[in-house]
Amino acid sequence: MFLAKVAQAAYGKLAEIGQTIQSGLDEVFNSDAPMIDYKEMEELAEEYGILDTIFHNLASNKCSTIITTSVDTIRLGKQIAGMHPFNVWEFFLSNREGNDRARLLQTIMGYSGVIFASVKESVLEGFKEALIRRHKAEDLLPHLGSFAERVLIPVQELQVLIDTERWDDLIQRLIPLEN
Repeated sequence: MFLAKVAQAAYGKLAEIGQTIQSGLDEVFNSDAPMIDYKEMEELAEEYGILDTIFHNLASNKCSTIITTSVDTIRLGKQIAGMHPFNVWEFFLSNREGNDRARLLQTIMGYSGVIFASVKESVLEGFKEALIRRHKAEDLLPHLGSFAERVLIPVQELQVLIDTERWDDLIQRLIPLEN
């Protein structure tokens, strides 16, 4: 009986943490946030510093680390809300050969468990909504050539996915994830 109560309390705490992270991600992907223009990588030192901190906060598969950094992660995420999705993907994927972030992103998105499943779903849905929003504003295709060159994917492969609005396939092409 005692162990059941402890397990129930622990599960409740995990669900609470997951909800906190979920709320933060909802804020980051807030569709009311002003859209930040696409920028050249050299102009993104501050934003990439923020992304790097967020990324390392989430890169730990230890719940205790995620818990202790969640408030900071949410605060930082709000600072980059509205960032162009191509700039975010470039952070993770540019120069793939020497970039451990792409591998770590696949690892993070492959984590299992209550918290990580919720985070993964929120991140993927948030990116999808950001892509749709930018596409409607005609703010994807003008930057596609530069983006494709930086992430080492042929522009034609990405363009067909954008033209046909296959957002899930586009995300899967950028960072292959196991379902």
